[in-house]
Amino acid sequence: ILENLNRSYNSITDFIENNVNTINTSLANLSKNLVFIDKITFYFKNYIKFLNLAEEEKPVYAIYAKLANGLNTEDKYKKNKGILFITNFDLSFVRERGKRKRKQEGIFKAPVKDLTKVQVRGKLFKKL
Repeated sequence: ILENLNRSYNSITDFIENNVNTINTSLANLSKNLVFIDKITFYFKNYIKFLNLAEEEKPVYAIYAKLANGLNTEDKYKKNKGILFITNFDLSFVRERGKRKRKQEGIFKAPVKDLTKVQVRGKLFKKL
C-alpha cells in the first residue's frame, strides 16, 4: 500500500511540475507578445492623425524606414526617413524631418490589396 501511495504521489508531483513548466513557458511567450503589442500601439497612437484608420482597420506592424526610389519620381521625397505603418487594409508612410523641431507628414497610403509582389533585396542593407 505504501509503495502505491508513493508512486501515486510521484506521478501527481511530476504532472504538476510539467504543467507548471508549461504555464511558465506560455506566460513568457505571452509577455513577449504583449511587449511587442505595446510597442506597435505606441507608434500607432502617436501618429494616428496621419493614418486616418478605417472602422475595421487594425494595426499590424510599424517600423522605422527610409523611402527610396519609390513610384514617386519627384526628388522631393527621395531618401526620406520615417515610419512605415502596416495595417490589415493599408500601407502608410509618415515622413519625419527637422533636427530641432521634429515635423511629421503623411506621404502616401496604399491599399494592401494593390500590392502584387514584394521582394527583399540585399544582404547587409535590406530593401523591399
